[in-house]
Amino acid sequence: MAIHDVTLTISRELPVFPGDPEFRMHALTSMDRGDEWNNHELVMGTHTGTHIDAPLHFFINGRSVDRLDPAVLVGPVLVMDVRGTRRITDRVLNALEPDARAERILFLSDNTARGVLHRNPVQDDYVALDKSAAEWLVRHRCRLAGIDAFSIAPEDDQSDVHTVLLEAEMVIIEGLDLAGIGPGMYWLAALPLKIEGADGAPARVFLMDSEDIYHGS
Repeated sequence: MAIHDVTLTISRELPVFPGDPEFRMHALTSMDRGDEWNNHELVMGTHTGTHIDAPLHFFINGRSVDRLDPAVLVGPVLVMDVRGTRRITDRVLNALEPDARAERILFLSDNTARGVLHRNPVQDDYVALDKSAAEWLVRHRCRLAGIDAFSIAPEDDQSDVHTVLLEAEMVIIEGLDLAGIGPGMYWLAALPLKIEGADGAPARVFLMDSEDIYHGS
């Protein structure tokens, strides 16, 4: 079974969403300086690189990332091909007629081919969902949604999409590196750092191929 790492590498060169802190790594001890071991301090935001949004991101009493249901973070996932559209709407989703059983959906958009996750500074012309698409996902009882951009919502309207999805306690994965990934069914493992009380966290995310992967998990 092939395993695909769809996680961005966190480095000083990694673009960050406007307003988020840049990643920094500072050596506390270094063997190059004669210390007995290497040890570093990391500085970054909770939404750095490939990351997961928890309901607390937009709701003051929402669930934090350490309280997310692990059963949502692992299981069958549909990679949906939305390339060729500038905005993902309910009409786009209806036209694609995805499997109604798909509880986890990742959106493969033109963001991947355009390299938007590697453009610094981050531009505001990335493909995202609108409110109608978010409402469509909730109606279809989707439990997890992800996208190949640093935000699942348009840059000029972050609240509507996030509010609809997170109010339904849907898990959001942003910053997915889907280069080389085709549409279809996979097995997902999305593993955020377990940070107490955090509104989100960087995550390591894998997709795994399988001959017969979907059995209603």
